Amino acid sequence: MSLWSASVVTVLGSVCAGGTLWWARRAERAAEAPSPLEPAKPAVASPWWEGTSWWPSLSEEERQWVVQNLADADRE
Repeated sequence: MSLWSASVVTVLGSVCAGGTLWWARRAERAAEAPSPLEPAKPAVASPWWEGTSWWPSLSEEERQWVVQNLADADRE
C-alpha cells in the first residue's frame, strides 16, 4: 500500500471514530435531557396542604377558607 493510500485510510478511520464519539455523546445528552413532551416542573413548589389527603375533597369555597386562615395564622 502506498503512503498516500495509508494516509487516506488513516484519515477515514479518524473521521469515523470521531463521528462515533460524537453520536455517543449526543445519545448520552439526549438520555439525560428532559423530554420536550413532558410538562415542565413548576418553578415554585405547591403548598404543603395541597399534598394532603383531605385537600382534594374540599370545595373551592372551603379551600379559600383554609388558605385564608393559614395566611392569617402565619401573620400572627
